[in-house]
Amino acid sequence: MVQGLRTSLVTDSSADLRGVRWFASELPPDVADSDVIVFVDPFIGTGAAEPTTLVLGAKHDDDANVGWTWRDGKLCDTTGCARVYLWHGPDASRAALDTGLQVARGVRLVESRPNPALVTPTITYQNLGRSAFSVEYPAGWTSADESLAPDLLDPREILSVGTFPLRPGGMAPTEAFLPGNAIADIGADDVFLTLQERVRSLGGSHFPTRPPGFGPGTGCPSGDAACVDGSSMALQGLRAWWIPFSDRPSGRDFYAFVAMGEEAYRDPARSAAAWRVLDSLAFDPAEQLTELPPPIRDHYRSEFVSDERGYRFWPRSGRVERGVLYRFEVPHCGLDWLVDFDGSFWEPVYAMPDREPDSAINGDIGTITLIAPDRATYVSSTEQQISLFRVAGPIVRQLCD
Repeated sequence: MVQGLRTSLVTDSSADLRGVRWFASELPPDVADSDVIVFVDPFIGTGAAEPTTLVLGAKHDDDANVGWTWRDGKLCDTTGCARVYLWHGPDASRAALDTGLQVARGVRLVESRPNPALVTPTITYQNLGRSAFSVEYPAGWTSADESLAPDLLDPREILSVGTFPLRPGGMAPTEAFLPGNAIADIGADDVFLTLQERVRSLGGSHFPTRPPGFGPGTGCPSGDAACVDGSSMALQGLRAWWIPFSDRPSGRDFYAFVAMGEEAYRDPARSAAAWRVLDSLAFDPAEQLTELPPPIRDHYRSEFVSDERGYRFWPRSGRVERGVLYRFEVPHCGLDWLVDFDGSFWEPVYAMPDREPDSAINGDIGTITLIAPDRATYVSSTEQQISLFRVAGPIVRQLCD
């Protein structure tokens, strides 16, 4: 019987086949040339066109193990599919081969339910801060105790869990703001999940409603097979999904990123664990963005400099707290005019200096955050993230019409 677990049977019961993926793998030294191996590997796929009884194909030489040969076949039913390999060394006896053949032909697929006593215990995590939510994840998983993408402000990372130690930082391998180091560390049998929340909601029209249950097809356009099977993000060696959704009861919008190695993807029990984590999420109602502190003066002090240069202005904004996202309205003359924040003026540095910034930045309402003594970040309503650097003292500008 096969229920979502890759199974190996070998005539030498002491042989350790963990890490051996299939017949192309180099066998460990404790496997003898007289051994016979039956290897059962589940995979995704069902349908009337698939074989329901096992027929082993012709013998093939194993290029990775001199003298070894293998045969394979597959069978399916409504519960899934499995590929069965009969694999043996050059010194295998006829009796051992006959027994191996009987075992291979005896493989059956059955529908079953997990024994509740064997289900992996879960950990319940509850965040009572600004990102109030609760989640359950398997006890053997790791939860990041700091943001893996610390420069990400809106959306901001509120949860990252995985089956391996999680390293922060690293360059994102996609256009999305994702933790590059954690993704690079995902092994063939690993699962990783990160959840990001839009601090400034874009509204229900931009995010699909949270589904009753998450799965590989969640958020995929109809007919997009690459999205369903997790290959559309083109992350080498990984199955991955990027899932925006809106939790209507709490009024909060999120992006979920789920990635897993090929072995984890083909293990139904392991891959389903990621979707159960998402299903377990519960959110408190959204909090309003923090308003800026009141200015220390009613108006800018200013003095005339010249017709060519304009006027000298002094800042009037109050001091803010580091790391807090404040609601910020950009002057209608844009970020290049007078950005007055935390008692100073600020100059933007665009990612592509030779390209004009989006016109929506003029008069835009977004968020601004102090992330270092001389650095802040503005995130626009269209999700542009722009770095700002503090200007010491007054600034000279023409009047804004």
